[in-house]
Amino acid sequence: MKGSPTLIWQKTTVRDWIHFVQLVNNLGAERWHYRGVLDNWNLKTSIERAAEDWHIDLKELPNLEKQLILEFKRACHLSANLQLPNPDDTLGWLALMQHHGTPTRLLDLTYSPFVAAYFALDALLSSPEPRPNA
Repeated sequence: MKGSPTLIWQKTTVRDWIHFVQLVNNLGAERWHYRGVLDNWNLKTSIERAAEDWHIDLKELPNLEKQLILEFKRACHLSANLQLPNPDDTLGWLALMQHHGTPTRLLDLTYSPFVAAYFALDALLSSPEPRPNA
């Protein structure tokens, strides 16, 4: 797309809450995107991580995604309180699916460093890997 900005990722490991707040305060008023993950995680989507866990070849993901969307559409009509996307709005369906915990090709980003910190801490506390003693 002509004139679109180049995305540059910078990984920053945070030592503690004070360090985190200092980093956030030093960023200034520019608009930044944040992704809260554990230090040993790569930028992978939830469907890529699920495929690795389930030993599914990445070439199979388009077919798997189509099946997941179809099954989700069938099941979500049982919940009367959901506002559903248009039937042909794939991005809308993927966003709704991800919100409800279905693995998707979407990668969550946020403008809020505090939301990202919440998800990083949530992942840390629910990680099956042993945590180093702090």
